[in-house]
Amino acid sequence: MPADANWLYTFIGTLLVIVAGIGLAGLLLFVWSSLYVIEVANESMRPAFKHGDRVLVWRYWPKRWLRKGQVVLVWPHKHAPGNPWALARAERRYVPFIKRIVAMEGDTVVTQLTDLHQEDQLDEARHHDSAGNRTWHIPPDHLFLRGDNRRDSVDSLVWGPVPDWCVMGIVLMKLPASIGPRSLRKETGKGVGAP
Repeated sequence: MPADANWLYTFIGTLLVIVAGIGLAGLLLFVWSSLYVIEVANESMRPAFKHGDRVLVWRYWPKRWLRKGQVVLVWPHKHAPGNPWALARAERRYVPFIKRIVAMEGDTVVTQLTDLHQEDQLDEARHHDSAGNRTWHIPPDHLFLRGDNRRDSVDSLVWGPVPDWCVMGIVLMKLPASIGPRSLRKETGKGVGAP
């Protein structure tokens, strides 16, 4: 084989190794920046998650990955998407919630007045029929979210259907207590999920 051919093969091999290394480093950086460890700050998702549990959250996902039964990190507060001033104000006042998807666009959910906390029942009674039922029709690009501990949860019963752009991440798993240096508690000074 001529010397020129060896040089060319060496150059191409080195170039491929460099490109593969850069690609792998980029992939690792993307995965590292996409995973967050969040500390649960209340009992609204008991028995799945209790106060003090740490969960692994995946921040970036295609919308088509959202499914009924999935647990998500959600920011349900009413502010316009893409409005940085509203988002900055909201970040100072609120923390995100961990809730389960119980219905998606096109679904119908029937809830009862007695599902609400007693202090909310008087205000919300006007939205319920004479039997105490309320029918929710989930609009396009919205989700209906509930806490597993229904008696200790603030969720779509209060917020109504939540736009899917409010979902900040998908909860992948519960972690052992010793894992999780990058918790939201350390970033905001608060745990996640007021009731």
